[in-house]
Amino acid sequence: MVYLDFKAMGEAGMWMSLRSLRHRTAALGTIVRVMALNWVAALLLTFLVISSRGLSEGAVATIFAAWFVLGIVNDAIVIGRARAELASGLRSCLAENRAADQASDVAGAALHLPVYTATAPSAAP
Repeated sequence: MVYLDFKAMGEAGMWMSLRSLRHRTAALGTIVRVMALNWVAALLLTFLVISSRGLSEGAVATIFAAWFVLGIVNDAIVIGRARAELASGLRSCLAENRAADQASDVAGAALHLPVYTATAPSAAP
């Protein structure tokens, strides 16, 4: 399950880094998408065990199995959605960057900004 969590964090992290303007937002969004459901389930299980004053071994095994299955399904959904969004989002992100570069080139040409180029020193005769 830890492997799938890390895999989901990687995929969702790339997706969120394309969508977010700040790195804090991308990191928090990634953690929430991957781990929030697991944390909520763990808290609910803890409260269930505390309030029930003891569960049978079969009930505990069933609860933990359900928790693992829920985590695996959540990771699979996050990975699938992130891959789909990355496939389309990367293309649009690159298109936006290219359009912005072309617009800045046009603006620079309209302002007649000087262009400095490096030239090789001429050899003295």
